[in-house]
Amino acid sequence: MNDVATMPSEWSAHTWQPLELPTHIVHARYTTRPEWSSDGESMWMRLSKFSLLNRLPLHALASLVAAHTSEASGAGVDLRRADRFVPARLCSVLEIAEASVQNGFSLPSAHLALAWAAAELRYCPICLELGFHAAWFQWRFIERCPAHGSRLRRGCHQCAAAIPYALDSNLARHPLSCPHCGMCWVPELERPAGRCVPVKGRLTRIFNRWHIHVADAMMPVAATPFPSRAPATGKFVRQRAASIEIRMAGRARCIQMFNRLYDVPPPLLWNSPGGVMPGLPWLKHSGLFRRQTKTGKLT
Repeated sequence: MNDVATMPSEWSAHTWQPLELPTHIVHARYTTRPEWSSDGESMWMRLSKFSLLNRLPLHALASLVAAHTSEASGAGVDLRRADRFVPARLCSVLEIAEASVQNGFSLPSAHLALAWAAAELRYCPICLELGFHAAWFQWRFIERCPAHGSRLRRGCHQCAAAIPYALDSNLARHPLSCPHCGMCWVPELERPAGRCVPVKGRLTRIFNRWHIHVADAMMPVAATPFPSRAPATGKFVRQRAASIEIRMAGRARCIQMFNRLYDVPPPLLWNSPGGVMPGLPWLKHSGLFRRQTKTGKLT
């Protein structure tokens, strides 16, 4: 005779029920270390640190911040221009303010004035070793670091290989190091528990003054529409391009001289005709300025 186990009737009211806990989806977060960065730091340096911490492939890195991911696989996404990226994504991913994003680029968008900003990294060796680079270092008329007195350099300081100023495969695979010779540009990060210490005090004040100085000179030129069309014919106006070149040449030469002479730039008011600062009438009438406005090139 087979006995079948049965549940006592008095147990039916106390049957065990599975415990259901409320759950919520936690989105993946990336390591950012915003405390490693300084005010006025370029987007090249911020994204290099982010790439070093997260080691994402190029496509994944570009898809996080770039406006057009496909650009990264070619020559790279131009880090001089803010419009090649999505500011809201940069703020979220890097955990920085919108003002810090804007200060990380040379210009907001494509413009004739962008020809004066180098497409290859220009850096102060001492600043780079500290883990700092400013976007205004990219302007060709800035010749030296005002904080350290070092002449700005191009290329790896060990093998002289070019360093593109772009979000490209080198930035993704070899952040803050040379893809050719393997040299680390920020030695502190090679040490156990290494970290970048942001610049402070006097260095911060000097860099902020120069950032404002260069921005006050460049932004009015960058705001000039280019190219423009004549209302009657609809053709591009070549005089507008010549006018921009003349304004850029005068301002660039003035800033170049200040950069050679001063660690901290004097106050500027770029609101007079010809782009010459009030209080410096000698610059407008000097042979050097006339030569610059005729050629439209920086010597």
